[in-house]
Amino acid sequence: MLVRCGYLIGAPRAETKSDFDRSLKEEFLVCLSRLPGVSEARLLMSADAEQDAPEIYAVFAMTFADRAALDQALASEERKEMRASFARLMEVFDGRVLHINSNAVAIAAAL
Repeated sequence: MLVRCGYLIGAPRAETKSDFDRSLKEEFLVCLSRLPGVSEARLLMSADAEQDAPEIYAVFAMTFADRAALDQALASEERKEMRASFARLMEVFDGRVLHINSNAVAIAAAL
């Protein structure tokens, strides 16, 4: 299993925060979930952080079965369209986006 995370480092401009957050949740997350090969898309919005933690506003995580599935999503027409939409959204975000691909191992918590 491979997980691609996009880290939004910084913050939206104060006057656009509510619209920015809505767009992340209602539009961008849906676009991510529709990329070919994505088995799960998740948005993590920062609630609080330790002192001196990096200023991570939000994290998008997409899960893929393997590298081939990730490569298919990255090369897709859907991603090209999504990136154009995301670029417009980022016009009101003071910061940057970084991506990290990670091999994932999961275990369910005991209930």
